[in-house]
Amino acid sequence: MDVALTSAVVSVVGALVAVGALVVSVVDGRAGRRNTEFLGHRDLWWQRWSWVADRATSDDARQRGTKGRTMISTLTDEAFKRLLDNRELTTPRLLASPHYAPLMRAEGAEEELAQLRIEWRERQERARARKLKYEASFGES
Repeated sequence: MDVALTSAVVSVVGALVAVGALVVSVVDGRAGRRNTEFLGHRDLWWQRWSWVADRATSDDARQRGTKGRTMISTLTDEAFKRLLDNRELTTPRLLASPHYAPLMRAEGAEEELAQLRIEWRERQERARARKLKYEASFGES
């Protein structure tokens, strides 16, 4: 009878240890998700402000003067992607043209296309951060 009682106590203690390990694992996982989300936001913050600082301190006057553009335009992602795709198609053709190339270069078309590409990457990073935050919200429930 003592052996049966001892093995029952050992089984109960083992089950309690397993439940405790599960609770610790869940708590640690939630903390890890929060930390990952924080690191993602911090990285985005750093990218945004380093971008602003680079443009503000640039030696190129065209980089400093943004022609009224903000860091992220007010267009929706879909409208912005259409604009970028249109510029991706038309700008190289116009720059290759002997007639339009000087006009396009004078207007800074190459730099504008580069800035549109940078803004698209920033938009993609923000979308990834929103997705990460959305997925992390399921673990918080």
